[in-house]
Amino acid sequence: MVKKCKVYLQSVKKFLVSINRPQTVTQIFRKAGLHYSSVIRISRILEESGFIESKKVGRVRIIVLTNDGIKLKRILSKLRD
Repeated sequence: MVKKCKVYLQSVKKFLVSINRPQTVTQIFRKAGLHYSSVIRISRILEESGFIESKKVGRVRIIVLTNDGIKLKRILSKLRD
C-alpha cells in the first residue's frame, strides 16, 4: 500500500511540475512522461479538489493551475523522489 501511494504521489508531482503555463493534456503527458490515461485520471482528481481548472477549446482540453495548485506544486517540488 505504501509503495502504491508513493508511486501515485510521484505521478502527481510529475504532472504538476510539468505545467508552467496553460497546456493541453497531450503536452502534459509527453512532458511528464506519464501515460495518457494517468494524466486524465490525475487531472480529474485535481480538478475536483480545486488544484487545476480545465476548459474545452475546440477538440482539446486546456489545463491551468489554480492558486492552490501553484502552492501544491511548490510543496511537492521540494520533496525528494
